[in-house]
This record gives sequence, structure tokens and C-alpha cells, in this order.
Amino acid sequence: GTSASCVMVPRSCMFLLCVSLLLCWFSSVSHGARIVQSLDVGWKVNSLTYNTSCTSPSNSTFPVDLTNNQCYGLNQATKANTPEACAQACCDSAGCAIWQWCTPGKACTPASSCWIGLSDECHPVNGWVGRGRPGPPRPSPADCDTPFCMPSYNDNSWAQRNVPHDFVIEGKFGPQNDQSHGYLPHGQAWYRHHFSVSSGLSNQAFSIQFDGVYRDSIVWLNGKLVGQHQSGYTSFDLVVTSLLKFGGADNVLVVFADATHNEGWWYEGGGIYRHVWLVSTSPVHFVPWGVYVPSEVIGPITNTAKGQTATKALVHIYAEIMNEGTDKLNLQLTSSIKTSTGIQVGTVTTNNVITSEGTVKIAQNITLAPTTGSVSLWSAEFPTLYSVTTLLFDAASGTLLDDVTTSIGVRKITVDVNNGLFINDQPVKLKGLCNHQDFAGVGTAVPNTINKFRVQKLLDMGANAWRMSHNPPNPELLDFTDQLGMYVWDENRNFANNTQYLLDMRDMIRRDRNHPSIILWSICNEAGCMENDPNGQFVGQAFKATAYQNDYVSTRPVTAAMNADWGIGLSKVLDIQGVNYNYGEYDTYHASHPLQPMIGSETASCTCARNVYFTNDTACHKDVYSADGCAQGWWSAVQERKFIEGGFAWTGFDYKGEPTPYGWPDVNSNFGILDIAGFPKDTFYYYQSWWRDSSVLHVFPHWNWAGMEGKPIQVWAYTNAAVAELFLNGKSLGVQNVPHLGHVSWNVPYEAGNLTVLAGNSTGHLIAQQTIKTTGVAYAIVLEVESDDSIAANSNDAALIRVSVVDDAGLVVPTSSNLITFEVTGPGILAGLGNGDPACLEPDKGTARSAWGGLVRAVVQSTNVVGTATLKAASPGLKSAQIDVNTYQP
Repeated sequence: GTSASCVMVPRSCMFLLCVSLLLCWFSSVSHGARIVQSLDVGWKVNSLTYNTSCTSPSNSTFPVDLTNNQCYGLNQATKANTPEACAQACCDSAGCAIWQWCTPGKACTPASSCWIGLSDECHPVNGWVGRGRPGPPRPSPADCDTPFCMPSYNDNSWAQRNVPHDFVIEGKFGPQNDQSHGYLPHGQAWYRHHFSVSSGLSNQAFSIQFDGVYRDSIVWLNGKLVGQHQSGYTSFDLVVTSLLKFGGADNVLVVFADATHNEGWWYEGGGIYRHVWLVSTSPVHFVPWGVYVPSEVIGPITNTAKGQTATKALVHIYAEIMNEGTDKLNLQLTSSIKTSTGIQVGTVTTNNVITSEGTVKIAQNITLAPTTGSVSLWSAEFPTLYSVTTLLFDAASGTLLDDVTTSIGVRKITVDVNNGLFINDQPVKLKGLCNHQDFAGVGTAVPNTINKFRVQKLLDMGANAWRMSHNPPNPELLDFTDQLGMYVWDENRNFANNTQYLLDMRDMIRRDRNHPSIILWSICNEAGCMENDPNGQFVGQAFKATAYQNDYVSTRPVTAAMNADWGIGLSKVLDIQGVNYNYGEYDTYHASHPLQPMIGSETASCTCARNVYFTNDTACHKDVYSADGCAQGWWSAVQERKFIEGGFAWTGFDYKGEPTPYGWPDVNSNFGILDIAGFPKDTFYYYQSWWRDSSVLHVFPHWNWAGMEGKPIQVWAYTNAAVAELFLNGKSLGVQNVPHLGHVSWNVPYEAGNLTVLAGNSTGHLIAQQTIKTTGVAYAIVLEVESDDSIAANSNDAALIRVSVVDDAGLVVPTSSNLITFEVTGPGILAGLGNGDPACLEPDKGTARSAWGGLVRAVVQSTNVVGTATLKAASPGLKSAQIDVNTYQP
């Protein structure tokens, strides 16, 4: 074997990761042990935009009659108010193959609605009128019969990319494209990757694991079909043992991804947007995601200054093992538990037999009952983790066959119908946010660093829960919620009487079930919950059974995010009733269903834009004041009711697509409490003031209002203090008592200078103060790293750079919009740019970005070279800046 640099992979089931383009293997590692190799680096990509916009929606243009059929997966065209307008909307939309209109008075719903897009699933429903045309061509899921998947194809002219990669984010915004997906063109993409494997590994079993490909992917290796995977959100593992070439021969892995069809109504990106791994094991090995390590608290729980502890806990290990070989083996399974500091606190060994080409399941138990100290429990406040290493041996020879290390947290979940949620016997109110997965500059191909940053920002706000909306997340995101401490609502994407959808639910649970941060399994969301369909109850029973069958020890509660039909249909089988919006119905439902716990699954959609204080509908900018009543309303309803376990606001971060309440040129949502670039809006501090125990004071707006002298400006303060007093240029404008869960405000005639708020407690002692100053003109650019300032040289890790336009005193100029150009030198690349402006049409993958509210976000990503990457930023008339980002050997 060839020496290579390897690191521990921060995942619940993966270990050694060798960071190199070709497969390099440690000679010191037994060929019987598991080796996980990243295949992220060095792909060739060819993306194809599907654009068939037309001038007239005639029957010849749309030859397929879809009368009295409803097609799924389409997007609503809200501005089309007649069948003719609906047909034209499809004709005008690049990538639209189907239009359908619901005739009023018929069985279809909602009446007089238009839906357009692509779909491969249509069912008879009376009242729909519509037509379709063939969608884009795609290869057949068979051994290669097209040039792009042939090993001999010359891909030298294709773009070189690393994965994770979102090819859709590289497109150009256009009003003809799908509004709900951010006005970026849909398309298809081909990916090709070349690698070699040592001949010394020819006796091993191999599989390729994809964390996520959007969507309907087909995979070939060396021209042979490996498999097809429809879901764009679930991870999948494909066996490739018989297809690999060894001894330095070129292996060609080809992936086709078809993003022309939608699974949701938000920006979903496209391509291999999560990690790819080559897994090598002995022919006798653990089934993918087949090691399940649940735990139970069985001793008394004690509260300490460092969290909860228990005198005793029981850890179960269930290991599913498969034999791809022809020999019957005697097996030995040894599992050991260590604390986060490496102290072993328990071990167990079990013997068993596996037949040739068979499977076996081995169960083990370890009782944690320290003779000194106690068992530290996991919670969001104190996220204590243990590691469980499970080793599989050939009992006769002692050869290590496979090994898996699983990160676990021991914790107890209890739900009380009248008093809500308890973690480790302590009451917990979920202060949650729903979130999609994309981010400025990178789309859905989110580096691990950004996922960590997003968790940290929500924790800074005071949140303690994340709803994975509306799909299983990037697996590394769950590692960070475990490590940093955040409760998770994990959500299945598709729900129907469909075998594949049940398998997707199963796959989500098997992959994610060892994460202690997950406390709820969600079956579905809103219309996807078969609302208005009584069969939802029976389909729900099958999905709930899937959850129980795959997470069968101290099973997490099963819920769903429902907009209607509470108490009927699917609602009847839920452990916890999720209520979207409608918080005025909490008391009524609780009174009529006193045995069913409740949660605010999606509580409010508050729209605003960062740094906007006067709504400008032409610019698609909504003022921040309008979001306050919305935020205060839902949180008051949840906080004041013990029987509501908590709530999830829509959303923590802005995302591309769904640009409510606007359309073109607004390409982003406006729901976020932080913008898409991760900069907080003022509402962030409303939540912080009521979700955190520490003193909070935030005053807004900015105080740069030249030309408005003497005109009234609303000045607000978010604070958890008892009283607040406002001063303008040293003159008091009055003291106000802070209402519970509210804010204080003053109308202030504008006068340039200093705006100061002093906040005090109930006895009048000063606890916080803040001054907002009128700034000077834009003078310079300032660069700051908001993530770790050193990143791994693995071609994936990234640094998040905050780019500020400041005056000569170093104050951010909130009205600046300077166009800033960027350059990266050294071992790094400029992975993307953003500024949080929902209507900015500058490309995420460009080299320049206009400041918005004085800020720009730059994402600097590593290469596989150790050194110093330097980001340089310049703009005419401003003092330029540069910042170093060090990269280290992982």
C-alpha cells in the first residue's frame, strides 16, 4: 500500500478517510478492516439545461390530453387565473411539460388554481383540465448504451468540479424559470470520476455510498449499471465489488442526475450535492447503517451544575452482519464504550455463526453503572457524547473483519399531554426553527463548515431545536446538532400509498437513528400528508410502523406537520399532533383531544428583509417592523401553554425560491430570521431577548437618514430588561416599561448623531446599553472570518468571510452598496458570494458582489494543499483589504 494522510471522519458510522484523488491505502491497516475513502475530489461534470419555452400553447405543442387527471410534483402559478393563462404560463416557463387547471365545482381542489411543471405521476381526479408534452430525454437504467457513461468516452472538455456540487446554482436567473425554485433553470447533469484501487485489495467487498444526489440518479461503474435512486434526499449504498478493476487500472464511475422534476416547491438544486464515499470491508461485514445503538436511562436522574446524570443506563448494540463470501464463519463481536475523554466505561463480547451468503443479527447490552461518578446524560444544554466501537472478528483466526464507531448520547424523552416535553425529567420548551438546506454562494452543496455555522447562529439566537424541512438532512448537520446541542425534528419527504416512499422513510430512520439530537420522527408535511383524504390514516399506520420497526428501543414519538384535518385521517395515528400555523386553535383541539400531545410544527411565516425599514414593493423589499407582530403572536401562544411542547417558526434562514410576497425579480424567500448569507435580521434579536437568559438589548434602525431631517422615524428596542430609556444626542426621549414578550418603541424626528438606549432591571440598575451612530461616507473594506480561521486542506472545508464597508471610524455604513471584486490566491478557491438581498440577480458563482446594507458574504474553500490562502477584496474609491485563511493537513 501507499502511505497517505488520513483523519477520523466525524460521522456516526465512518472511520478512516484518505484524502487524495486516487485511492491510497495505509499499508498498516489490515485488509480485513473497514476503510472509507472520500470520492469527492476530481469529478468531470457536464450539465444540460432543459429549455423548451414556446410562443403558443397549442395542442400540437402539448399533445398529451390530461383531462380529469391530477399530476403530482407541479408548482402553483398563482398569477394564472384562467385555463388559457395557465397554459401560457407553462409555455413561457423553461422546463415546463405539464399544465393543469382545476375547474370550479368539480372534485379537484383547490378550485380555479393553475399548476405547472414536470411530473411522472398522474392519477384520475375529476375536474382537472390540462395538457402535457414529453419531458427531457434521459438514459435508460441499464448497462451503458450512451456515450457519456462509456468508460472510453473522452471527458477532457467537461468542467472539473469537486463534490458536493450543485450545478443549478451555476445557472443564470431568468423570469421564464420556475419561481418557486428561485428563477434558476432546471436541468440534467452527468458526472464522471476516475480512480484506481490497489491489487492487494482484490479480496475485499466494496460499495459506494452517496449521501445525496438530486435527483432520480442512475449510476454506472465501468459501463455496467450499478443502480438507480429516485429520491433526491435519502442516502444510498451500492455494491460494486464485482465491477471494480484492480492493480492501477482506471475505474470510471458515472452518475446521471435529473433535476428537471421537483420534489418540493422551494429551491432544491441539482447534482451530487453531498459527499460520496468508497467503502472497503471484508466480505463479512456490517450491513450499511446496520449498527443500531439505542440507550435507556434506568437509574435515578440527578441535576448538577454540569447537566443531568443518572446512576445507571443500559446501552443496546444491535449489529446486522452480511456475508458476501462463500465460507461459513464463527464470528466474535466486541463492543466497548468510551467517554469523550477516551476513558473506557464498558465492554461486551458475543459469539455467533454466519452462513455463506447469509445475514445474522447480533444483540448486545452494556450496563453503564460507574463505581465512581455517574452516567452523564445528553441534552441540548449539556450535549455529552459517548463513543461505541463495535469490532467484528473471525473467531477462529482473530482477524478483524469490520469495525464501526458510533457516537451516542444517553437521554430520556417523556411527553406529557398536559405539561409538554421533558428531557431527562426536565421540562423543555422547543424554541425551534424550520430550515431548508441551501446557503448563499453554494446552493445546496453546503460545506460542513457552513452547516456548523448555521447551528451555531441559531444557538446564539437562543434556539434549541431545528426542524429538517421538508426532508432528511445532510448527515454531517446531524453530527453538529449532536455535538453542539440542538434538538431535531427529522422529516420524511414523500408520503403516499407507495412502496418506494416507505423505503425512503425506512432509509432515513436507519441512517439517522443513532443521533441523540433527534427526538421526533416526522412522516410528512402539509398537503403531502394526504389532507382531505381519509386513507391518510391507513397510510400513516404503515409509515408509523416503519418508524417503530427500525427504531424499536425507547422509540421516538412520531408526528407530522399538518395544516388541516387535525383529529381525522392521518392525525388519528400520530403520537403527537403537529399543527402548522393556526395557533388560535390550540385550546380547542386540546380540549377535544385531551389524550393527544400537541406541538407547533410550523408556527408563523414572518416576512421581512435585513436592513429595510420602509417597504419598497418595487424593489421586493419588505420592512422589518412588519415581522414583529407575527413573531410575538406565535411565541406568546406557545410559551404560555404548557401542553404545547414548543414551536418551529418558518424559517431560521432565508432560502432561494418561494419569494413570498413577491415574484420576479425576488429570487429568495423573505421568511428567514437570518438572511441567506447568514446575517441576522432585527427579528433575530426579538427571539434572542426572550429565548436567552443573558441580558439582551438591540436597537434599530440604523441612523443614516440624510434628507429626512425632522421626519419621524420609528425607533425600536428588543430587550429582556424591565425598562428602557432613549436618548438622541444626549437628550432623553422618554422611559418605557418593556412588556412581557414584547418590545418598546419611540417615534423620533430624525436628527443626525447618536441614538442611545439604556436598559435597566426592575430596581433601576443599568444592565445594557447600545448606541447607534450616524456614520460617515464609505471609506474602506474590512474582512473578518466568522467561522474557524484555519480549515482542513481537503478540498471541502470552507471559511466564511464577513465583508463590511466601513467609514473612516470603522463603523459599517448601512446604506452602502459598493460593488466589490474578489480574488483568492494560494491554496484556496472562491466558492461563492452572497449579500442577503432577496432581489439581487448577481451570480452566486461570480467574482464580484454588491454590498447590501454594507455587507457581503464570501465563502473561501480549501484545496488539498496545505498553506495560506489569501482573499483580496477591492472596490473603486474604497481602501482595499485582504485576509489570510490557513489550511492544515487533516
